[in-house]
Amino acid sequence: FEGVEADRCTETVDRGTREALAAGCDMVVAVGGGSALDAGKASAGVATNGGPAREYLHGKEIERPPLPCVAVPTTAGTGSEVTKNAVITDRAEGVKRSIRHRLLIPAAAVVDPELTYTLPPAVTAATGMDALAQLIEPYVSRPVSYTHLRAHETPEHLVCRLLLEKKNNNHTPHQHYHTPPQHYHTITTN
Repeated sequence: FEGVEADRCTETVDRGTREALAAGCDMVVAVGGGSALDAGKASAGVATNGGPAREYLHGKEIERPPLPCVAVPTTAGTGSEVTKNAVITDRAEGVKRSIRHRLLIPAAAVVDPELTYTLPPAVTAATGMDALAQLIEPYVSRPVSYTHLRAHETPEHLVCRLLLEKKNNNHTPHQHYHTPPQHYHTITTN
């Protein structure tokens, strides 16, 4: 379906869910920026678990696997194609919250940089700043995870060290960096 607004809301997720169920869809392909990807992931989850999306923002759990979701980002910045979160606005309360569950990680992501080439320069800059802000945030926030505790490292050093630790199996249980599940596949193009 079309028409996912920049500030996706529960009504949009419910509309997507209704359309997926009415059409008998057995999967969701979400194409667009973070809003479209989050709306697609949320609709896939609500479609198999029932109820309105708003209930999931207020404590209802995803209990059954969602419809398989393929995420195709057309912006570079949100990372929604590899996360378990779907950020949705509850207009009735005027707040943004996340539906979170490991099952909301898309089954596949098609990441093609050429899909960003036609974006207006302002959108390219905004999504680039989003990515940069997400990279900087752990270095200026209170320590709450392993990554935060290593805030004195440069991003390049941190990535290299974590990759080496992973390769050498030297990571410890208290580390909280994200490793996608084995069933997750990313397709990249040149």
